[in-house]
Amino acid sequence: MKNFEQFLSTPVGKQITKMAERHVAERKVERQSYQEELNSLLSKGSTSHSVAPNRGELRFVKMEGVLSLYTVSDTGTVKDIKPLTLDTFKGMEALDQAKFKEAYPAEAMAMEYGAFTQDLNKDFFTSAVVANNADYREMEMYLNRPKVDNDLQYHQNLEVSSAYDSFEDYKKGLTKELKVYQQENSVDGRIQRQNRIDELKGKIEEINTEVGSGE
Repeated sequence: MKNFEQFLSTPVGKQITKMAERHVAERKVERQSYQEELNSLLSKGSTSHSVAPNRGELRFVKMEGVLSLYTVSDTGTVKDIKPLTLDTFKGMEALDQAKFKEAYPAEAMAMEYGAFTQDLNKDFFTSAVVANNADYREMEMYLNRPKVDNDLQYHQNLEVSSAYDSFEDYKKGLTKELKVYQQENSVDGRIQRQNRIDELKGKIEEINTEVGSGE
């Protein structure tokens, strides 16, 4: 042991020590990169169709110009979407009312003065039938997609056009974000995501074994 310590104090030993320290630092940076990617993948939710982490959450959307509310089902789908009325607003829990007021302050004020009304149309009810039991995140991405008032403005509005791969996708309401989400949550996409998660966990464990799990 003493001889080894003496060796480390030599120029060659010091050089080897620096190389080892550099290697450990590089592996820790590599581990951090793997961990960040893993966290991102895990944040996308379970790779199996299991219970949604926000099941039971009350959410608000505008569909066909009608302010609506729905509940996230156990599996993350739209449950019981319906138009918001004075009665449904009064029947909401205080936390949900506060969330609504933050998102729609003008409408909330109209509610307080009993002046809130909506023009319910056939398009809303048709869309509501389609939306029920749909993936809630997919529905909200579609409803909140960037749009222009006139199709002729599409190419002139870079903020809108950059959100799509093509004008054809724009007409279908398929943003880049929505297409990625659909791919990642398809059967093949979920399998690929789980495989990558397992691979990253293995790489992180390998580095932990090599340099230790501490920072």
